[in-house]
Amino acid sequence: MNSPAKPMTETLFLHEDKAAVVPRVTVVIPLYNYARFITEALETVAAQTISGLDIMVIDDCSADDGGELASDWMRRHAGRFRKATVLRHAVNGGLAATRNTGFGRSETEYIFPLDADNLIYPCCLEKLVGSLAHTRAAFAYCLVRRFLTPLGPVPPPLLMHLHPWHPETLHLGNKIDAMVLHRKFVWQAAGGYSLVMPRQGWEDYDLWFKIARLGGYGLHVPQILAQYRVHGESMLHTVTNEKAAIEVLGVHLRQTYPEFFDRVEIRKSKRR
Repeated sequence: MNSPAKPMTETLFLHEDKAAVVPRVTVVIPLYNYARFITEALETVAAQTISGLDIMVIDDCSADDGGELASDWMRRHAGRFRKATVLRHAVNGGLAATRNTGFGRSETEYIFPLDADNLIYPCCLEKLVGSLAHTRAAFAYCLVRRFLTPLGPVPPPLLMHLHPWHPETLHLGNKIDAMVLHRKFVWQAAGGYSLVMPRQGWEDYDLWFKIARLGGYGLHVPQILAQYRVHGESMLHTVTNEKAAIEVLGVHLRQTYPEFFDRVEIRKSKRR
């Protein structure tokens, strides 16, 4: 089977200080019809305590003016970044393709994907880089606080990313959101986010299987450094919470990564 073609892109905005040293981190923000959220997400990136930083927004052919809003914001804040870019896909490619565009064009050692409706606390990237720098971990992830839009009582669980990395429990479901600090070379070795999936919204879960298959692991940083916005259009309340989608995904993952499921069956048979 041939891989799907990479979406063609146009550059809406580009600022680059070619005299500056390439920083360690790029924040990659996929954007699709989230014009009402993108500015707040960008503000939390600009407020990071880490000094050098690249940022890239990829508008996946939105029907709203999110790409233009992101470009206007970049013009006003470009000096904060070594390189600031806004790209637009000519056609909608989906979340995996959009993240792959950002990761593929990033020039830094580490990459942090931030969905356009989520937020990060000022010390987030500095803490994650500091934790990852002294290990061989493939990625580092922090505790994430959920909050509602509009404001209201936050449904349990209040926190996400509660557990350390245990690849032997991957078959039980996804416990790690996409908001993690990646080593780019591990993402490359894993083949990036899968473009062919039975349902959209599970690309990060699939990537954890790929990384685990390579022997990579995630480093758990038990500090609340990011926020996940829960709203009517968030993945948590749409495609990733549909029973039919979960069943189809389970079949796909079992067929694609059988070794993670076979181990469970072997352990069960030994206990009988």
